[in-house]
Amino acid sequence: MAVKSYNTIILTILSSYFLASCASPFSVLLPRSIPTSLTGTWRTVSPDSSRFETWYVNSDSSFSGVGGLLAGNDTLVTESLLLIRQSGKWVYFATVHGQNNGKPVAFRQTRQTETSIEFSNPDHDFPKRLVYSLSSADTLQVDISGGSDFFSLRFVRQPVKP
Repeated sequence: MAVKSYNTIILTILSSYFLASCASPFSVLLPRSIPTSLTGTWRTVSPDSSRFETWYVNSDSSFSGVGGLLAGNDTLVTESLLLIRQSGKWVYFATVHGQNNGKPVAFRQTRQTETSIEFSNPDHDFPKRLVYSLSSADTLQVDISGGSDFFSLRFVRQPVKP
């Protein structure tokens, strides 16, 4: 009798664990939440150029990155990026080379889910809104908008080189 009860308890625990892990369709694909899932190098290819973003973990509350263009063997870094957690919310800082007198523009987190994070700065000319969304562990879409202007970039995570 004791062995049967023990087996029932183990089966119940394992079933509960399995059901909890399947609660979200992204839990298997995205074991880490945004922004931790952003770490690494992302690349998008278009007919005329290729863009990239690379993100690094500084601490639990700070991530840094760079973004730019790839053309053949040439890499042009066009912006420095920083994510900092302040008062329980993320703030996205973008310093675009040659713009805004070299000063960063801050975008405050307005929404966050398990698979996306939205930032906005209604006072900035363009963009006013940035949305980073993961559709899988290796696919990232960034929506950039402001006023009537809008475009999306679809990035693919690049494999880590040994």
